[in-house]
Amino acid sequence: MTDGGLSVRIGTDFDEYREILLRDCPKQGLGSPFDPDIQNLNVENAFWLTDRDLDGDLMHTQAARLLDLKHENLGGYMFNCFREFPPAIPDIDLDRSRFCASPGARNITGRVIYYSEVWMSDKLGLFRINGLSTVLVRYGLLTAMQRWNPDNILVHGAHCRIQRLW
Repeated sequence: MTDGGLSVRIGTDFDEYREILLRDCPKQGLGSPFDPDIQNLNVENAFWLTDRDLDGDLMHTQAARLLDLKHENLGGYMFNCFREFPPAIPDIDLDRSRFCASPGARNITGRVIYYSEVWMSDKLGLFRINGLSTVLVRYGLLTAMQRWNPDNILVHGAHCRIQRLW
């Protein structure tokens, strides 16, 4: 991707990821699922990916982590931990919120990738309105799949489109 004017960086230090977001993308902020002050994130269970243009401007971010659900299903896990995975909705009242699992979530177990933090800059230029965001998201998902060989993938975002990848 460097030949196309994009510099890709993958890391596992989420303190560094927080600094990148604060410096280069303050409107996005760091989501709770990837906050190292709240979550136990390490090289074995989480990574982030950033992309910069030729000017060094941050153009894209995404992050993934592995949930090892060998002793419970996704529905039960999220029922107990849903406040750690808040949706990207401004001013959501998590104290008054409740979680209700779909029947499908009760069937999901094993190694589950939680995939989120996807952001694309609105800077006009080479990387807008050309399908690159889809390529970058697929690259991130491929990276996660190669690292962890998951049983399932959970994608969480403000505007979500479900698409079968395999």
